[in-house]
Amino acid sequence: MTENEHLSVNHLESDFKERSVQGGIYMTVAQAARFLLKMGSTVFLARLLTPEDFGLVAMASAITGFMMIFKDLGLSMATIQREEITHAQVTGLFWVNVGVSAILAVIAAASAPGIAWFYGDERLVEITMALSLGFLFGGLTTQHEAILKRQMRFRVLAGLELISILVGSVVAITFAFMGGGYWSLVLLNLMRPFVLFGGVWMFCWWRPSLPWKGEDIIDLLTFGGNLTGFNVINYFARRGDDILVGRFIGASALGLYEKAYQLLLLPLRQLNRPLTSVMIPALSRTVDQPKKHRNIFKRTAEAISMVTMPMVALLIMTSDWVIVFVLGPKWSGAASIFTLLGIVGLVQPVSSATGWLFIAQNRTHEKLRWGGIGGIMTLLSFFAGLPWGAEGVAASYSISGVFFRVPFLFWYVGRHGPVTTRDLYEVLMLPGLVALGVFISLGAVRWVVPTLPTGSGIAVGTGLTFIITLGIYYFSERARSNLRILHKQVREVQIKR
Repeated sequence: MTENEHLSVNHLESDFKERSVQGGIYMTVAQAARFLLKMGSTVFLARLLTPEDFGLVAMASAITGFMMIFKDLGLSMATIQREEITHAQVTGLFWVNVGVSAILAVIAAASAPGIAWFYGDERLVEITMALSLGFLFGGLTTQHEAILKRQMRFRVLAGLELISILVGSVVAITFAFMGGGYWSLVLLNLMRPFVLFGGVWMFCWWRPSLPWKGEDIIDLLTFGGNLTGFNVINYFARRGDDILVGRFIGASALGLYEKAYQLLLLPLRQLNRPLTSVMIPALSRTVDQPKKHRNIFKRTAEAISMVTMPMVALLIMTSDWVIVFVLGPKWSGAASIFTLLGIVGLVQPVSSATGWLFIAQNRTHEKLRWGGIGGIMTLLSFFAGLPWGAEGVAASYSISGVFFRVPFLFWYVGRHGPVTTRDLYEVLMLPGLVALGVFISLGAVRWVVPTLPTGSGIAVGTGLTFIITLGIYYFSERARSNLRILHKQVREVQIKR
């Protein structure tokens, strides 16, 4: 096989639909397993460590995580999105990623004393220097992982992801049992990129040439630069709350805030993350077929909402029980933060899915502009809520998201392309009705029986949510149609296999 044949996608055309559906199945099943692994490690580590331990690592990660944006430079998406790309171009992108990652590792290590000074805790020097090693593995992994996605080899990607999480979790929990404290979390953050690096080089047969063959990659760098610009702005919008809470309120408060946010996002990402791996290649290949492009997006976005909105409504109404059950009594202070963040969590999966449209339709320049607008709105909400502590930050973030950021985003992305603003609201209508039913029903239960034990409360809430969700979807022709289409696609894959 020649160098460029490793990058060709021509062989995908004959069974594109099968590969897309099959990839979705692989990634969804893997994500379910990923959820169980991450939830299991969270349960163990939350009981072995303190909120302060989590807060310390979150402080360092908030800064090093920002630098991590630049290791990719959006070049993995450039490799995935392009219909045609050459070996020389990917080689150029590979060495750009490696070089930038090495520079970032040095910068992160050198900035450790400054980070410790900013937060006022000398322990952050060693934590930051250790986390800087992750940049080296990330730079060597980016293009190989992108090629696997481009080739739609989702079974391999899913397996590598699970192995990396499993190894990291086992190492971290073992170290925590031995009294390793916050170093257990540092190891957790380092093991995944290390294992993933070894795995993608084993299963991706493409190998870079020596730099540089002179192939023009300016267009690819421009594409990636727009994405990176968006990611930089979006990072401060996503992690600015961690930085502000850690700096002005303290490590313990940040530990509660971060864990509440992670616990809320963990189930939401189980659908959105694997679907992103499948949807960007799928939407990129159908961008010249507007009707098909629109239908694929709408069906997938509505399917996400049908699952996530009732689930988030359940988590909001049972947050005090869920936090104590999963993390333990010492984390009860995170319950109110969890509830407040859950408000915007109702629509977050669909708002995140709009990113697929920007990338697949080669509208990264618009994505960059939106990042600036949305980022400013988010940062202002953090500052507005800061005087009222971590709960104030969470409340301000959710209110601004529901009433300002998300409506503006839907209008902005729907101005161009086959998917309109109206389409985005339509996918939320039926799941929103179900979520409203969950709120009313569980609110009534908690008012009538205010002293339900934790386990019983979660069981009753889950059962009632399940009944309401299935009941409403059963009487909805559109919901049944989505389920029939999904079942048909799964059957087609099974028959062909």
